[in-house]
Amino acid sequence: MQTLMSSAAMTNRPIGTALLLLTLMLAPAAAISAESWYQVEMIVFTHKGASLNSEHWPDDPGRPNGRGAIPLRHASGGTGPSAPKGGAAYTLLDDTAFQLNDEYAKLRRSGRYEPVLHLAWKQPATRRSKTRPVALTSRRSAGRPPRIEGVIRISKQRYLHADVDLILTRPVAPGQAPAADGGFGPAYRSYRMHAKKRMRSGKLYYLDHPLMGVLIKITPLKPPAPAKTSQPAVKPSVRDAAMTPN
Repeated sequence: MQTLMSSAAMTNRPIGTALLLLTLMLAPAAAISAESWYQVEMIVFTHKGASLNSEHWPDDPGRPNGRGAIPLRHASGGTGPSAPKGGAAYTLLDDTAFQLNDEYAKLRRSGRYEPVLHLAWKQPATRRSKTRPVALTSRRSAGRPPRIEGVIRISKQRYLHADVDLILTRPVAPGQAPAADGGFGPAYRSYRMHAKKRMRSGKLYYLDHPLMGVLIKITPLKPPAPAKTSQPAVKPSVRDAAMTPN
């Protein structure tokens, strides 16, 4: 009997080892499939007529840390990780996927605010140490810097967290400051907004600054399924106001 039991144990040992190895091999795939995915949508706008005398503005506000930042791509700009509804991670979504169209329209009609940037994309979110920031920039005009540029980092612990670091660049009125090139051409000055917000998914949040503001909404999505066939490209939409002095 002891011989039979020993033989059975020896027979089961390779099977048990194989099952253990298979479990370890499948664990990363299961972790990826369980990763939380979200649609991130944000509107960046400026306050019209905001007084510069109400605050002390540093001459050099510093720059957002864009190291390792992921640029948002147009749908035709290549392939990426598969995402729900045919979208790829960090790819600009068509405006049919926007959820803040009403808020954008109200800002434009208000006469008090000027929307500068309205965009949306999909991405996974995990703890901050493993999350890379996303690079943001408004459209450049000839010979002028972008009005808005910076980064946003979306991470998740118990709650979602948004870390927004933006630079607003405005032309300086004649006589207020010398041009950087010695007096020829327009001069510009930068103002920085660095804000952090703890968020719940599906709710709209507002981040405030004396010269600008950000509306942001993060909506949960189902984890992506492995891509089997290529999806037709959709025309991306980025609402970007014309660059005009405030």
